[in-house]
Amino acid sequence: MFLDISGIGAGERWKEALRKANTRCEAVVLLASPEALDSSECRVEIRMAEHYGKPILVALLRDLEISDPRLDPFRDTQIVDLAAPPGNHSEIVEYRGQRYEVRFNAETLIRIKTRLVDLGIAPESFRWPARGHPNASAALTSIFPANVGHS
Repeated sequence: MFLDISGIGAGERWKEALRKANTRCEAVVLLASPEALDSSECRVEIRMAEHYGKPILVALLRDLEISDPRLDPFRDTQIVDLAAPPGNHSEIVEYRGQRYEVRFNAETLIRIKTRLVDLGIAPESFRWPARGHPNASAALTSIFPANVGHS
């Protein structure tokens, strides 16, 4: 899993870091927002993933309708909506010193996890915790909690 919010080091060539991450990854989960779909860098990353034959899971985050023309390149795949009501799963996220409550549709989270399991690349498909990352379980539990959809 490669998730970069601000982890690319000072002076590191971010395009090269993303290219390397893209070649190593097994699938891409595109968290689609208007900003992501309008980002030329994001479009390049997706095209690169397509070039390498990576499955792309498109999950709508907010402020998008399935009919949005910016989603046209993904019409041949099942697009899921994390913002669909009910927002019955929430996470507290810290970003740039601020705390936010983010709400997701729990059934959509389950659908994403099921697809990752089907692809053989979900967390339970690997040795855990990964060598050199003893606290990785806490990070993934916040993304894919065991009780999602059961409360």
